[in-house]
Amino acid sequence: MKFKLIVSILFCLLMSSLNSNAEINIENGLIIHYSFDDSNSQNQSANFYHAIESGGVKYENSMFGKAAAFDGIDDYLVLDSTFELRNDYTLAAWIRVPQLNSSTAQTLFSIRQQCSSTYRGWSQAWIYIFGNSLCYAVTRTEQCSGGSYSDIYIFPNVLTYTNMSIFLCLTVTANSSENRVLSLYSNDLECVYYQKQNYSTTDAFSSSRNYKTFIGSQSDVNGFMSPFYGLIDDFKLYNRVLTESEILYLYQKDIEFQNYDFDNDGIINFWDECPNTVQGKKVDSKGCIIIDGDFNKNGSLGLEDCIGILQELR
Repeated sequence: MKFKLIVSILFCLLMSSLNSNAEINIENGLIIHYSFDDSNSQNQSANFYHAIESGGVKYENSMFGKAAAFDGIDDYLVLDSTFELRNDYTLAAWIRVPQLNSSTAQTLFSIRQQCSSTYRGWSQAWIYIFGNSLCYAVTRTEQCSGGSYSDIYIFPNVLTYTNMSIFLCLTVTANSSENRVLSLYSNDLECVYYQKQNYSTTDAFSSSRNYKTFIGSQSDVNGFMSPFYGLIDDFKLYNRVLTESEILYLYQKDIEFQNYDFDNDGIINFWDECPNTVQGKKVDSKGCIIIDGDFNKNGSLGLEDCIGILQELR
C-alpha cells in the first residue's frame, strides 16, 4: 500500500509539473523580442519598436543562431520609437563579455532624455555592467546641465567569467515609485542587491521629456555613450514582472537548445563557436572546420602552412 501511495504521489507531482509548464504563456506581455537570427534588429513580437543600427553593429554566430556584436567604441541600437517604463517590466537577454572593465560602464539598455551636447538628461532606466557587477539607475538632472543624481542599485559579482554566455533576467516593480523593487536572475540563480544612492527621481517619468531608447549605449552623444563590448542575444522586454517559474522556464528552454547539436558536427551548441558548419566536414573542439595543413589555425592556407606541409613530408 505504501509503495502504491508513493507512486501515486510522484505521478501527481509529475503531472502537476507538466501542467504548470503547459500553462506558461511566455508571450504574454512581450513587447520587444530581438532574436537577431536574421542578422537584423527587427522586433519579432510586433510591427513596431524596430531598432536602427549605428556605428557598425555586426551579427555573429552564437549559441542560438546569431547575436548582435558591439565593438565597445561607437556601436549601438536605437529604437525607431520610444516608450516609457513607468510601471512593472522584465528585461531578459543572453550576453557574452570578452573582458570586464572596472573603470567605465558598459551599457546593456537605456531610456534617457537627449540633450544637445551632453548625456545629462533624465533617465527612466539605465542597465549597465561595471566591473563584475550589474547596475541599475534612474537619474535626475537640472535641465540638461549641472550634475546628475541617481537612484543606483548594485548586483555584485554577477559576472564571474568572461567569454561565456550568461542569461540575465531583471524584473522591476513600480519603476516610477521611490520604493521600486528589483530582482535579478543570473542563469538560474537569484542575485542579491543593495542600493548605493537614493534621490528623488519621480520627475524622470514626466511625459514632456525627450526620451530615446538604446541597446548597447546610454546615449548617442559622443563621449557620453558608455558603450557595450561583446554579444547581446535573444533580447526580450515585457510590460509586466515575470514570475520565478516563467523566468526559469525561459532559461531552461534556452539551455535545452544549447544542449542540441544544431549542425550535427558532434559539438553541442553551448560549446560550438561555428554553429552553421556544413555537414560532413571535420571540426575541432570548438566546432570549426579543420583545414588539413592549416598549421597556424587561421582558417585558410598560406605560405606558412605550405612550409609546414613540406616539413611533414620530409
